[in-house]
Amino acid sequence: MFDVKVTVNGKSVHLGYDAVVDIMFSIPDKKRFNNIIREFAKSPIPQVRMEVASRSAINKEIVDILLEDIQIDVLRNLVSNHRARRMIPESTLLRLVRTHDFEILETIAENIDQFSMCDPGIIAENICRSENPKVRDLLAENEFVGKKVLEILCHDDDKEIAVKARITLERLEEEVELDPEDEEI
Repeated sequence: MFDVKVTVNGKSVHLGYDAVVDIMFSIPDKKRFNNIIREFAKSPIPQVRMEVASRSAINKEIVDILLEDIQIDVLRNLVSNHRARRMIPESTLLRLVRTHDFEILETIAENIDQFSMCDPGIIAENICRSENPKVRDLLAENEFVGKKVLEILCHDDDKEIAVKARITLERLEEEVELDPEDEEI
């Protein structure tokens, strides 16, 4: 059972739904409050968990709790959270990809290099054939997805995506040709 109570000068009162939401929003977004925020991550109130998932001071323990959430909006907020992206394991991110949620896929495609516990190439391979053209478009312009994915996107049915992928691939190949480490002295 999720129970929030406030104690002032030894007098306690249990809080209802509205007050719990208000209290959650009033807690500063600072690391020193993560012990209490961790408890709010277990709340039965989706709006509270959504707020927890959006916090910039979030830690790994809280991220792990929220990654098990069944509410898509909580998961959307989590993948949109710059700090949380660094704490999401590849297997879990692939599970989120399998939700086929457009917002999650678009966020992953746009920020694929920020999921530091994941191989961008593997993630990109899993989403490059998405039915959502915006996902494919975001990947086509992203140099972190790898040549294999860009080559797949060069043959996309959407010609704009194919052109963007070719341009990105050409840019990557030019960078390799100009790499000073490859020059002879």
